[in-house]
Amino acid sequence: MSDAIAKLFNIAPLTQQEFESFSELFRKISGIYIKPDKKGLVDSRLRKRLLQLQVTPTEYFRVLQENRGELDEFISALTTHKTDWFREPIHFRFIEDYVRNRKPNAPFKKNLSQPFSCWSAACSTGEEVYTLAMILNQLEEVKNWRLLGSDISSHCVAHAQKGVYDRDVVEKQVSKDKIKRYFLRNVDPNYKDYYLFTPEFESRIEFIEYNLVKSKLIPNSLFDVIFLRNVLIYFEKDVSNHIIKQLLQYLKPGGLLILGLAESLAHPESFQLKRLESSVYLK
Repeated sequence: MSDAIAKLFNIAPLTQQEFESFSELFRKISGIYIKPDKKGLVDSRLRKRLLQLQVTPTEYFRVLQENRGELDEFISALTTHKTDWFREPIHFRFIEDYVRNRKPNAPFKKNLSQPFSCWSAACSTGEEVYTLAMILNQLEEVKNWRLLGSDISSHCVAHAQKGVYDRDVVEKQVSKDKIKRYFLRNVDPNYKDYYLFTPEFESRIEFIEYNLVKSKLIPNSLFDVIFLRNVLIYFEKDVSNHIIKQLLQYLKPGGLLILGLAESLAHPESFQLKRLESSVYLK
C-alpha cells in the first residue's frame, strides 16, 4: 500500500468548509441542494473516489476545477441512483388504463400516424424505461411507441444503453414470463450472472445525458407521458418549479406528468395541470 493511500485511510472526515465547497459545486452543476445533515453521506461517497485517485479533499477540489471529465465522476458519486423494475406499479397500471380508455378524465386519443411517446426524465440505469417498454409492448391499443430515457449521470446513461442487469435483481423483481420474453442470458461470457434486455426494441428506445436544470431544449420532441418520479424531493421549491415548467414544454395537451408517490404539486393549476391522482397530472 502506498503512503498516499495509507494517509487517506486515516484522513479525518470532511471539514465543514470542505463539505460546503463540494455541496455548492454540486448545486451549481445539478441544481440539487444537499442538506447539512448529509455531510456524512457526502464524505462516504467522495472518499471512494479520493482513494482511487490518491488525493486529499483539497487536491480533489482542485482537480474538479481543472478537469471537466472528472466532473462526471463527481456527479455520479453524489447523485442517488435508486431504481427498480416495476417500481411504484400503480403508475404502470394507470398507464394501461389510460391507453385503454378506462380513465374517463384522461382519454387516450389514438393517432396512428404518430408513436405513443414517453420520457423518463431521470431514468438512472434504465429500469424504468425498459419496464415501460414491456408495458407498452403488451398493449394492443399501442402498435407504435417510442421511449426516451435521460439522466444527468453519464455512467447511468452508459449502463442503460448496454441494457445489462444483475441476474438476481431481475429474477426478484420481474415475473418469469416477462423474463422469458424480454431478457437474454449467456450472450457474453463476461456477463454470465447478468441478463441483457432484448435488443428487439433498440430502434424505439433512446438514452441521452440530460441535466434537468441546465440542458437546452430537445428539438422536435413532444411526449404523451413524462415520468419524473422521486426526483423533485432533491430540489428546493424554486428549482422544482423551474424544472416542471421546462418539462411541460415537451408534454402534449392531454398528456400526463407522473411524479413519485411521495411527491405532489401543491397548486397544479399554476402549471395549467389537473390532478387526476395523488401523483398523476393531466395537461
